[in-house]
Amino acid sequence: MIIKTAVLAVLLAWTAFAQTALDQKIFDRIGKNARESSKVELDPDTIRMGAGLLGDGKDGDSKKLKDALSGLQGVMIRTFGFEKEGQYDAADLKPIREYLDGLGWSKIVDVKEKKEESAIYIHAGTGKMGGIAIFSAEPKEVTLVLIQGSLSMDKIAALSGKMGIPDMKLSHSAGAKSDKKDEEN
Repeated sequence: MIIKTAVLAVLLAWTAFAQTALDQKIFDRIGKNARESSKVELDPDTIRMGAGLLGDGKDGDSKKLKDALSGLQGVMIRTFGFEKEGQYDAADLKPIREYLDGLGWSKIVDVKEKKEESAIYIHAGTGKMGGIAIFSAEPKEVTLVLIQGSLSMDKIAALSGKMGIPDMKLSHSAGAKSDKKDEEN
């Protein structure tokens, strides 16, 4: 009886996960006409391996990066660039929006212009941010950045501009350095 209950629990958990996971086939549809694309997918094992390559983490930057990586469960970045407008079907973006509009994600930034939209979502964790998602759709570019795991603003600042994650220029974070170009402007 215990084995049957355990098997049932695993199957129910797997089914729930399968229903909540973002369908990766959507990216094939979006990117079929893309002139360029990039894909970064890091699972927990790959993240731990990458953290191990940082050495002992005694110098400041590698320690910050290693600490930031310690709570991550996954990183997914998908970007598609198109030669001209209309080369992706806007309806194909709907599953991404639906995924991010539910299941614990909260939209904290929502910007809509004539032909562009951008949104930032956070996923609530236990007392901490459990993830961040950045979604941007422009006439000739679509980008989704999805970082899952225990995060804080300091960890996000440490990851900014590394591992394919866009540089978010978060200057309010402790220890973050300002860009010389920003100082000159």
